Amino acid sequence: MPSFSTPGGVSVTVNLPVGDLLVLASDRSETAVSTTGMNDPSQIRVSHQERQLVIDGPQPRESWSSWLGFGESIRVRIDLPEGSTVKAVVLEGEVRGVGRLGACTFRTDGGEIALDETGPLTVTTDSGDVSVRRVAGRAEVTSDSGVVQIHRIDGSAGITNEYGETEIGEVTGDLRLRGHDADLVVGHAHRSVDAYTESGDIRINKADGETVNATSGSGSIEINIPEDITATLDLDSRQGHVRNSPHRETGNSSAERITVAARSKSGDISIGRFRPPASR
Repeated sequence: MPSFSTPGGVSVTVNLPVGDLLVLASDRSETAVSTTGMNDPSQIRVSHQERQLVIDGPQPRESWSSWLGFGESIRVRIDLPEGSTVKAVVLEGEVRGVGRLGACTFRTDGGEIALDETGPLTVTTDSGDVSVRRVAGRAEVTSDSGVVQIHRIDGSAGITNEYGETEIGEVTGDLRLRGHDADLVVGHAHRSVDAYTESGDIRINKADGETVNATSGSGSIEINIPEDITATLDLDSRQGHVRNSPHRETGNSSAERITVAARSKSGDISIGRFRPPASR
């Protein structure tokens, strides 16, 4: 198991065509790499120079066993200092990050990506699920058919998920959501939201930014606004119902204001008032 002195963090680049990647960040001054599931671990090349760590995995062998799924199951584990940056391409396999990482870029074809905490994050996947507890910085996620769940984003975000549900717990910056046959769900949006889906539902539990633009071709739209915010509404559904709770369109000039534009061809539109849960 090679290890390197990396006080203050390290920048890691991983190219793993087939296999799983586990990255564990903790309060440490060394970076260690270990592999399991291989008859010949030397096939994975590890190099380190000037705080740059590069890991290259072997190309999959073209054999009947690999085509049928009976090839070697490669697993790479990296233990590194907190705040280290990671850029990884794992075409067929899972990516898991434990602890606090710095800026990260991940690419998979069909594997799940599960992360605790990162700095600015870029994720691209064809069909793998993406789950992240916290992003400190901007988040960019592109997925074709996986489920995307991010608990908290301290920054802005752009999420495109064509055929899988997107769920954002809380986002402090501007948010752009795009989907096709997919639902878009946001717990709390502190800034502006621009959301579009062709046939899914859009739901924002609490919106208190300056603007919300929500468009769904055939899905429903639900947006809740805090009671102390003045709301200007522009709502239209060609075949669905439009409902909105009483709201202030004028009031104290110093009051917070939000402009909501919601469009749906055939889905219902509901604008309500957010009420925090009663304290116990």
